Amino acid sequence: MILALSSPIPSFQQLCSRVRNCRDVSQGRELHALVLRSPYRGDTFLSNLLIQMYGSFGKLGDARAIFDSTHARDSHTWNLMVTAYARMGRLEEARLLLDSMPYWNPVAWNAMITAYARNGHCDSAMILFQTMPARTVVTWNAMMQALVEAARYSDAESLWRNIPELTVVTWTTMLVAFARQGHIARAKEIFDMMPEKNVTTWTAMLNAYCAVGDLATSEVILESMPEHNVVSWTAMVVGYGHKGNLESAKVVFDCMPEYSLVSWTSMAHAYASRGHMTEAERMYGLMPEQNVVTQTSMLAGYAQNGHPEKAKSVFDAMTERNTVSWNCIIGMFAATGQLEAAKRLFEALPEPDVVTWTTMIGAFSNTWHGQHYFYRLNVEGIQPSEVTFTGILSGATACQLGRSRFVDMVGDYHVAPSTVHYGSMVDALGRAGQVEYAARLVEEMPVPPDAAAWGAVLSACKTQRDVSRAAWAAVRAFDVDPANDTPYMLLSNAYVS
Repeated sequence: MILALSSPIPSFQQLCSRVRNCRDVSQGRELHALVLRSPYRGDTFLSNLLIQMYGSFGKLGDARAIFDSTHARDSHTWNLMVTAYARMGRLEEARLLLDSMPYWNPVAWNAMITAYARNGHCDSAMILFQTMPARTVVTWNAMMQALVEAARYSDAESLWRNIPELTVVTWTTMLVAFARQGHIARAKEIFDMMPEKNVTTWTAMLNAYCAVGDLATSEVILESMPEHNVVSWTAMVVGYGHKGNLESAKVVFDCMPEYSLVSWTSMAHAYASRGHMTEAERMYGLMPEQNVVTQTSMLAGYAQNGHPEKAKSVFDAMTERNTVSWNCIIGMFAATGQLEAAKRLFEALPEPDVVTWTTMIGAFSNTWHGQHYFYRLNVEGIQPSEVTFTGILSGATACQLGRSRFVDMVGDYHVAPSTVHYGSMVDALGRAGQVEYAARLVEEMPVPPDAAAWGAVLSACKTQRDVSRAAWAAVRAFDVDPANDTPYMLLSNAYVS
């Protein structure tokens, strides 16, 4: 829609309707220009609609300009601007505006609590919650949902037990909290206690059973639901897909009265994750639309099922990419030994995450590049994960470097070593001829060593031709896993060598 400068000025009601129903930012700017030419310029109600419109498009500069030029601001004006900042993760601006509000309003505070939680600042959300002059049921629910999303389930349960009014949202949030911890019986107890349930509650219970693979009960829940929506149907498709029951997943998919992009993506992903790429391609081709999640799912399917050229074609055709997309293609090149291609893509990625860095460290673990990527990860201020250190330790061919990284992992990064990490250290010590230290390390592990740990000692003994200690390690490995005859094969090789 193009509005010429000579266009007649619509009525106030017409202008409000057009701004409220605006669907793209270019049309919004034209409407804004029309408002500025109208006698309604500066009207608070119309200004609020413009702030809301620009905020929905993420155009915070335009929204703030209208906010600043609105002299007769009401509480809704402040709420809209705080909410716009909060939804876009602009927490400092949102908080400054919240603190500048001439009067307290729960809507803005609730938006701020939600924004803190969504951006990983749950403690800040809780402080704000505790300092609120008054709390509505929406506030309690927002704080509970924030704690659940942050996996602070005990805090969420404590809040739930003290909430002055329980609504269907409150009950459902607590049900989800128990389900995410794997406490399905507790989740079902909450479900049965609820005085009323909506389709979201039923779907949450359905998801809980799907998540633990109890599809029989999930089917009972689905059949018992007084009403269904696209989310509940899709949950069953996902549940069957995770279990590899593609036939049942397709039956449910075909029975759906309506589809969402998530439904299509779930069905395509179910096929791709099980290596049925022909069916996945067919679903992909039938989709009425595609987005970055859909395309990334196909990219991952091609990459994991040995179709690198098709994976690269999908990646190259993507108009939008997220970090998962980049990680898929980089991981594919790294796994297939195309390290230079992986390196080029890594350097082109705007913001690598810990998964990306870990992929590169693992890919180059046998060269000095692996340690170099670890150094760069630290410079970027990214916290390495347990998997990151698996790559680092496996590539630390120098015994002293391995020890140093192991000590750093525990002392500086607070990553608890796993048996895999101990195995890497044992391997490094064994290659350096320090079999005695390797054996002592396994014996001093804070968790009981498994057969793999003793197998690493045994391999080190074989390398260093320490037959007596090899026999001792083989016996310890057999004690842990009597059904595994690998230790005796290694011991036999040690005697032969």
